[in-house]
Amino acid sequence: MVLFMIGAFPAFIVWVFLSTDFGKRLFEGYRKDFLKGLIAYLVAMLIYYIVWRGFDCTYSFWGIVCSSFFGNFFLPFAVGVIGYIIFYRNQGLLSGPLYERCTAYFAGFYTLSGLFDFIIWFGDFDFYNLFMLPLARISAFIMIPLLVEQAADEIGIRRVLFLLACIVVFGAFSFLFYLYIANILVLFYVLSLLILAGSVYLFYRRVDFHY
Repeated sequence: MVLFMIGAFPAFIVWVFLSTDFGKRLFEGYRKDFLKGLIAYLVAMLIYYIVWRGFDCTYSFWGIVCSSFFGNFFLPFAVGVIGYIIFYRNQGLLSGPLYERCTAYFAGFYTLSGLFDFIIWFGDFDFYNLFMLPLARISAFIMIPLLVEQAADEIGIRRVLFLLACIVVFGAFSFLFYLYIANILVLFYVLSLLILAGSVYLFYRRVDFHY
């Protein structure tokens, strides 16, 4: 079970990189973007330990949701976005080979997430952090580049809405955490399956899968 926590996302990325034409293009042409994402995640985890670990959540709906939203998802993601802006500010943030670059960047960004989840949750493992957090990282990795790519095709308020949708995705993951803590398990499993299946389907539709 711990192996799944640590290895699910890296295994998924290895499969994408080595088994699909799209992944092979990423591996050959966007390795630097992968490394940039990896560096950004290390910085995010350093900030997480400094800023977040001292906070305790209250066991109310909003306390649980906000704790999961900011601690598990938004804080690292915000650092990742800042890193993305720093790395690509001179290349056009929403231009060029955007989907490939963004996918490679967030592949690198989330690759070590399972290892850090293991460190953070050590001694307090449960179904959610052993299985759902890794699957949530995979869903986020799929959804974020798709939303960013769509935002690049829009203008004005529609562009802003698609970018903000990245945050809404994390809100959905945090709501799942509340359902798990509140023992509303049927809805938890159904929504988890729908989110994961939907994100994988969108990834399949977007990526050219030829083995």
